[in-house]
Amino acid sequence: MKLLNWNIRHGGRKHLTSICSAISKHNPDIAVITEFRYNSSGEYILQNLCNLGLTYQSFNRSIMKSHNGVLIASRQGEVVSSVKIPEGLHQHVTAISIGDVTVVGTFCATKTLSNLFFEFLVDLVNDSDSHSILATGDFNCGATGRVPQYCSKRMQKAYKAGWIDIWKRDNKEEVWSFRQGKGRSRPDHIYTTQPLASCVKNVWYSFEELDRNFSDHAPMLAEIDIYL
Repeated sequence: MKLLNWNIRHGGRKHLTSICSAISKHNPDIAVITEFRYNSSGEYILQNLCNLGLTYQSFNRSIMKSHNGVLIASRQGEVVSSVKIPEGLHQHVTAISIGDVTVVGTFCATKTLSNLFFEFLVDLVNDSDSHSILATGDFNCGATGRVPQYCSKRMQKAYKAGWIDIWKRDNKEEVWSFRQGKGRSRPDHIYTTQPLASCVKNVWYSFEELDRNFSDHAPMLAEIDIYL
């Protein structure tokens, strides 16, 4: 299974066609789209994902058209997941079940939401009957250009709870998946629980889309030994 995680910046805006073409080129089996907006642009994205066979789609349909949310689209899965999302995260977290695996997608627009999300991650590991969980999206925290080894307290708590940062597991040097002006950081992540970590065989960022300014984030991709 190939996973794509991408913050498309305010719903895609004028780069919508290029974004959809890039997703098609990567040909993922599951796509997690952050800063997704459920408006005419969002409808365009949903249809393009359906055309790729990603017909199982989960997102909060009640959010305002101008608000950023998160979408998960997959070739297979149960849109209604057993994961109980806290009320404060309904707009910013969604989940889908693929067999025994739970995929959680998030867009943490603020530090407050990021704190809530990491508390949710810790609780999810402690309370879940399923031990195969993957969390991905824009976590709004991580290493920065000024502090490459930065690891926030909320990240440390997640690691202690059993979450594994797949990029950090496989790479000693940092890269910057987000660029805006002089700002550099890596807020885009893939975390897994221990039982699922061994199934993730390859993880990388695609910088072509960032260099061409389709978004201010690079897509993050991973190959996972789960067959759809």
